[in-house]
Amino acid sequence: MSESITNGVALALFLYFITAQAASAYVDPSTGSYFVQILVAGLVTIGFTFKTAWRHLKAACCKGKVCGEPQQTEEAANSLPQHVANEQQSPDAG
Repeated sequence: MSESITNGVALALFLYFITAQAASAYVDPSTGSYFVQILVAGLVTIGFTFKTAWRHLKAACCKGKVCGEPQQTEEAANSLPQHVANEQQSPDAG
């Protein structure tokens, strides 16, 4: 019963849209710029959402480590030039 109702509604919508005539309507120039504004805002929102989700996922996977950067070993720290090693051990307070 419900399948026949769904099919009937789908058929009615299909026939409505296939037989619709073109509307002779005026579109104000500000309406076009409004649609562009909505499109840009949507794209920015999607980009920000993916960026935030990526940061959360990256933080969850790394758990305290710096992701994407190799960890410096003690041997590598000892092989640095003396002025660089001094800066890493005691940064200037001023």
